[in-house]
Amino acid sequence: MPPGCKASAGWKKPFFNAAPGHIPRALRGCEHVSLACRKGCFGFSGGRAVTAFREKATRERTAVLRLLAFAIDWLILALWGGVLFGFVMFATGDDPPRPGGPWTAQMLGFLTMTLPFTLYFAFCESSGWHASIGKRVLRLGVTGRSGQQLSLGHALLRNAIKFVPWEFGHTLAHHAAFEGVGDFPVWLWVPAAIAAAGSLWWLGALFLTGETPYDRWTGVRVARLSEKRRTPETTS
Repeated sequence: MPPGCKASAGWKKPFFNAAPGHIPRALRGCEHVSLACRKGCFGFSGGRAVTAFREKATRERTAVLRLLAFAIDWLILALWGGVLFGFVMFATGDDPPRPGGPWTAQMLGFLTMTLPFTLYFAFCESSGWHASIGKRVLRLGVTGRSGQQLSLGHALLRNAIKFVPWEFGHTLAHHAAFEGVGDFPVWLWVPAAIAAAGSLWWLGALFLTGETPYDRWTGVRVARLSEKRRTPETTS
């Protein structure tokens, strides 16, 4: 209900034919207003509904763009992995030694894939670009809450948290490769649950709230880049 409009005591029933439980949420409070306030009440509530709809559409559009940007960055990771694989095969005469166990394999994977990929995001997002290559292509930028450029440590913390579920997934994959799916130790269900729940949590929060938990925990925002300055806009 708009400011200054109070419910009229003279109205005994709603002025539109709808049961209270079926009145649109944006129009609740307009049922018993005076004649003079009817138009303003609808205009005020309708404006709020339009604003809420636009904010929801913006959140969903940004979420989709972020996923597409990550897909582009994933291609860069795949390219890096292909180059690394080719180098190892060449250096070992097409016969690379097998890691001694799942933990050794995970450490090798962390040093050659997870760590470089995390550093890639951190360096890009703390640079003047404010974004990884994928985000830059789709005109997204990463900043602090007030629009300031991230420090390297700030960006590194954000991306380290982001890839925690991914690394737990690697723990599961390496043990499965060495021990077989049928011989899983019971404790492996813990990293399996973290990998699955964490990924779903990141994705669900992105679409429902417009930001991921690691964005919120580290005080970071992801927004469209300004046309003029190629820096993140102040409004999300």
